[in-house]
Amino acid sequence: MVRHLSLRRTEFFHYWNPPEVFGPAADSAMQQRIADQCSMRLINVLRDVNGQTLGRVKQAITTEPLSLRAEIVTSGARRIDGKYVWRTSVKPGIVALRDAKTGSTIQLAGGELGRWDVTTTVEAPRYEVALRAPVDSIPDRSRIPPVPAPRR
Repeated sequence: MVRHLSLRRTEFFHYWNPPEVFGPAADSAMQQRIADQCSMRLINVLRDVNGQTLGRVKQAITTEPLSLRAEIVTSGARRIDGKYVWRTSVKPGIVALRDAKTGSTIQLAGGELGRWDVTTTVEAPRYEVALRAPVDSIPDRSRIPPVPAPRR
């Protein structure tokens, strides 16, 4: 989501990660480690965005609302070098995409939930689902892993 919002020229992200979200069972040191881990994940996403956009979005190309129910979402922006950068994200469980224009199949790297494309034209890449993972192999990304009980 952060990658797509960044391509829409969002300048500020309100990031709130209160320790209480991890439950009363977690001691303060464990809460801090989890909060630090979540912060590092966000930093890595922002570094990824900055690397792809060359640090700045000149013009948002995609402006329609994001669908949280879509299997595939693509957003784009014009970079400062005049090229267009596109982020395509997929729902967990989709492991390969098919390019709607060429028909070629693109495997997503293990665990990745999307890909970046850089083009010289404003035409967005279009993808279809090419392959899904078996349902029982899809990791549950909706939950934070359980926090171990404090030692006594």
